[in-house]
Amino acid sequence: MKKIEVSDLKSNAQNRLISELSKFYILTNTMGWTLEYSQNLVRNIDQLKNLPSLKK
Repeated sequence: MKKIEVSDLKSNAQNRLISELSKFYILTNTMGWTLEYSQNLVRNIDQLKNLPSLKK
């Protein structure tokens, strides 16, 4: 656990999740749908970075 805590693993995983959710957002927005993540409605890509479940 100590090695994980001092590595970039968590940060990289969080960035990857935001990247993948951004792709979903673009797709759903193009189709006129809405994206919801953990009961939070995503209205723009910048909101993805501020989702409560993604904060460090």
